[in-house]
Amino acid sequence: MRILTQTPQAAGRLAETVATAQNGSTNTLTNDQAKAGLQNAPCNTSAIAVTENAQQPPQVEKKYPLPPFTLETALQKVQLAEDAWNSQNPEKISRAYTIDSEWRNRDKFVNGRADIIKFLADKWKKELNYKLKKEYWAHTDNRIAVRFEYEYMDQDGKWFRAYGNENWEFDENGLMKKRYASINDLPIKEGERKFN
Repeated sequence: MRILTQTPQAAGRLAETVATAQNGSTNTLTNDQAKAGLQNAPCNTSAIAVTENAQQPPQVEKKYPLPPFTLETALQKVQLAEDAWNSQNPEKISRAYTIDSEWRNRDKFVNGRADIIKFLADKWKKELNYKLKKEYWAHTDNRIAVRFEYEYMDQDGKWFRAYGNENWEFDENGLMKKRYASINDLPIKEGERKFN
């Protein structure tokens, strides 16, 4: 006995499965191979999976921990962000954000990973000896609010401490899709630095 079923695949492909009651094994064929072989197949053949396209679906990017957040996983997410930003590696940092992530950072609007990489590379050309500390403030299922402060030296050798708040929104894969940061700078003396 043959059973023909249709199921949509995650990447939008259609798979047709021909199954028999006698054998549960499965083989995958292209449409042309399946059409040629099915007409001559006896009723007791093993199951045959026919796919529209034999390619593998694209790998989904995930950044753990994933929403919905608990207090513990929100704290982990904050620490991971702090560690990444202190690495000052724009490429590495950008991988925590969706391809089309949207930011407001001070008065700058940044959209997408390519812009994030450029923005961060430019930032650390001007903000030297950068050191950041983030602090968890609140969270919901897919949002986290943090306060932060960081210190840096400008190109003239003057020191600053920046204070700010960030609001983050994540997609279901744990990638940040929105980041809104309000930041104020305070000039400080080198001897007033808190982060060394």
